[in-house]
Amino acid sequence: MGYIGVAQLAAKQSRLFNQYAAEFTDTFGISLHEYWDKITGFDVVSFDENFIKPPEGTSTASAIRHKYGARAVALCKALIRGE
Repeated sequence: MGYIGVAQLAAKQSRLFNQYAAEFTDTFGISLHEYWDKITGFDVVSFDENFIKPPEGTSTASAIRHKYGARAVALCKALIRGE
């Protein structure tokens, strides 16, 4: 992967946000905007700590799968990977 300037990165994150925002809201009942940074994208740490709040000893993926299903896990993974 080559050098990506800030403007290109912001454009990529904007496209990603637009691609998944409606599905995220439909799935979790909250706006993706709450956990999105224009440059870095999906803030999975904040999403985990402030929204999912998995029980001690439970992974975030397991907690999401249990409450929201496998598609929700796949959605979060796509956001994390930036795909």
